[in-house]
Amino acid sequence: MKYLFEIRKERGFSHAELADLVGIAQSSLARYERGEMQPTIEVVKKIADVLNVSIDELLNGLQSNEWILKIKLAKEGVINVSGLKTSAEFSVGDKGIAITLSGSYELWADDTNFEKVIEQMRQKRASALKFYKENF
Repeated sequence: MKYLFEIRKERGFSHAELADLVGIAQSSLARYERGEMQPTIEVVKKIADVLNVSIDELLNGLQSNEWILKIKLAKEGVINVSGLKTSAEFSVGDKGIAITLSGSYELWADDTNFEKVIEQMRQKRASALKFYKENF
């Protein structure tokens, strides 16, 4: 369980406290955290219940309600983005919706063009949310 240590610490549990509440040995809990041993599904469910997280969060990390927009800039000439079309792509899956924005430097630098991408993103977001609600 890749994120067990991180979540246990964030929730303020010691090895002893969590192991006691789940009904397992502290050494077993430590081995689960280090990836040396895999717990049974029953133990995973108990750990998730005590930590008040989903099993998915134990395996993939805590879900966040925050949006993070990362823009990677490269030195001029390293990456030629001048020919890229502007786009806002949404990928919808059972764990959520991912957004990929792309465009030339001119797009990002020009407020009018950037607003067009934002509007495109709003429209695609509505479609993605509708699809998500209908399928998951």
